[in-house]
Formats: sequence, structure tokens, C-alpha cells
Amino acid sequence: MINDQEKTELDMSHNHLLDFKLDENDAVIRNLRLMQLNLSHNRLTFLPPSISLLESLTELNVSHNDLCILPKELSKMNGLKKLDVSFNLNLFYLPKVRKFENISRII
Repeated sequence: MINDQEKTELDMSHNHLLDFKLDENDAVIRNLRLMQLNLSHNRLTFLPPSISLLESLTELNVSHNDLCILPKELSKMNGLKKLDVSFNLNLFYLPKVRKFENISRII
């Protein structure tokens, strides 16, 4: 359990993760002020819509996974500035780019 709310970066790369879940009812998740999340180099096939609970996230790296689709809820993340989806060779759906008004960089 993460109990240090001062942490702003979480690196979960290179862990062979098959799944990434966020519990919508978890108060810790709701109060977490995470700004950078690195899920790269895993085996993720999807991101949950609840990823949008990480409202303070400015950078999301999901490169080098097996993602096929990104949730439309990503476009609701107003603070997101950088989204790295590179090297997801099966990625065929990206929510409408015009909805990502604040993102300065999509890789």
C-alpha cells in the first residue's frame, strides 16, 4: 500500500505486468497526487477506464506493451501533458486527438 502522498512518481516498468487496476472506491487512489506513471515494458493489453482517477497525472508512459486500445477516459485527464504509447504494435484505437487539448506530446 502506498501511504506517502508526497510521492509524485511511480515506476512500474519491466515487471511483466499483465494487468493494471485501480479501485474507484479506494480513498488512497483518490488522494494520491501522482504526476508521473511509468508502466512501460510490461505485457499490458489494456488500461482501465479508472486510469482517469489519477487526476494529477501529467505524464503517462505505457510504451512497449501489448495495448490494443486506449480508454476514452484518457481524454478527460486535463492535466496530462505527455502520453507515450510507442511500440504497442497492436494499438488500433486512440481516442480522438482533438479531445487531448492539453497534451503537448503524444509519442
